[in-house]
Amino acid sequence: MGGKLRDLWTWRGEIDRGPYVVIGVLGFAIKHNLDRFMAGVIFHRHFDPFSYWIAPVRALRLSAVSRPEAEFLVVMVATALPFIWIGMALTVRRLRSIGLPPWLAIFFFAPVVNIILFLFLSVLPSRQGGSRPKGEPVRRPSGFVGRLIPDSPWGSAALAILVTAPAGVAIDLLAVDLLRNYGWGLFVALPFCMGLLAVMIYGYHGPHSFLSSVGVACASVLLLGAGIFLFAMEGAICLLMALPLALPLAALGGAMGCAIQWRPHSAQPAPTVMLGILLFAPGIMAYEHAS
Repeated sequence: MGGKLRDLWTWRGEIDRGPYVVIGVLGFAIKHNLDRFMAGVIFHRHFDPFSYWIAPVRALRLSAVSRPEAEFLVVMVATALPFIWIGMALTVRRLRSIGLPPWLAIFFFAPVVNIILFLFLSVLPSRQGGSRPKGEPVRRPSGFVGRLIPDSPWGSAALAILVTAPAGVAIDLLAVDLLRNYGWGLFVALPFCMGLLAVMIYGYHGPHSFLSSVGVACASVLLLGAGIFLFAMEGAICLLMALPLALPLAALGGAMGCAIQWRPHSAQPAPTVMLGILLFAPGIMAYEHAS
C-alpha cells in the first residue's frame, strides 16, 4: 500500500487508462468535498462544481481583494497544491503512455479544456512496446542553443538560474510598473513557468535527477526574490509571504520539466517549448490587464 501511495507523487513511468480514471474520479471527489467543507463551514461561502470554472474576476487584481477574500483564496490555493501535484504527475505519465508530448499537461489548468483532456486520456489506449528503458539517457543534439548551454551539471544549473531570474525580474516589472496588475499571472504563472524553464535549460543536454531539477527550479525563484528586493520593487515581508506559494509552484514546474526531459526524442522542440514557456506568464498578465 505504501508503494502504491508513493506512485501517486512520482513523475516517472507511465499509467494505464484504468488506474488513471479511478484515481482521477476519486481525487476529484475528495478535493471537491474538501473544498465544500472549507468554503461552507469555515468561510460560509457557497461552493459547487461550477465554482472551478467561473473566472475569479474580483481576484484578477489581488491588491484590490478584501482581507476575507484574500484569506479564502490563500487557503483554497494551499489545499489545492497536493491535488495539483498528483493531477499533473498522473497527466504527464498518461500522456507518456499514449506517446504524446508531456507539455500538453499544461492544459490541466485550463477550465473546461481540462475536462476534455481528462476524457481524451481516459479513452485512448496506451501504445504498445512501452517507452524508453529505465536508466537510458536521452542526449540532446548540439545546435545553436546547445552550444550556449554548458554540458556540465553545475554549469547548466548556473546558467539556468542566471537566465530565468533576470527574465523573472523583467516580467515582474512588466506586471507591476507597466500593467499595474498584481494577479494570477504574477503570483501563480510566473513561478511555475520559471521553474519549468530553469529545468528545461538545466536538462537540455541530458536528464538529471528529480531532486536536483526541483532544487534548480526553486533556486531560480529564490534568486528572483533577491532581485526584486535588491531593486526595491517589493519589501521583505511581502516576499516572505509570497514564498510559501511561489516555491511549491516552482517545484511543480521543475517536476514537469524533469518529466519532459525523460521523454524520448524530446530534444527537437526544446528551444520552441522554452520560448513558449517564457511568453506564457506575460500572456496571462496581458489577458488579466485586458479583463
